[in-house]
Amino acid sequence: MATRLRQLAAYVIILIVGVSLYAVADRIAYTKFPGQIGPDQWPKLIIIVMISVCLFEIGRKLLASPAVEQPASEVEGWEEEDEAGPPRTVFAAIAITVVYLLTLGIVGFVIGTLFYVAGLMWLGGTRRPGTVAVLSLGITAFFAFFFMKLIYVALPTGISPFSWVSFAVMKLLGV
Repeated sequence: MATRLRQLAAYVIILIVGVSLYAVADRIAYTKFPGQIGPDQWPKLIIIVMISVCLFEIGRKLLASPAVEQPASEVEGWEEEDEAGPPRTVFAAIAITVVYLLTLGIVGFVIGTLFYVAGLMWLGGTRRPGTVAVLSLGITAFFAFFFMKLIYVALPTGISPFSWVSFAVMKLLGV
């Protein structure tokens, strides 16, 4: 029972944070225009998804029978020496994210996101350069299109010479 409560704790905390964030997003002040969504809709949508995932996981953990749950040491492929790996991976992912955020204004969204996604994929264990390159390009192109063309968010272009790549991508997308 204590194990089940420990498993639920993170979801309950995130759920509480999500409800609090939704209350904050509900107070975003703006002038409403007919036929247009307001700036409060995207944060609310993301928060609703976060709350839904938490509720789903809480329900799944509560309804799962204790016999189904296995200790981590009995899960296939899990070994004691693996325990040192994941925290290092998490800290490396945090470091890559911090570097990404700090350099975004210099290299721009397109170049920064391309290397950020590639770095996270490499860190996650994808070692095929072709796969990393194709997926990084595809994910970067998707997000550039989504933000610039669909929801009209201005993305950082970076400083010269990096901005040339951003402007070329914007021209390709018709922005």
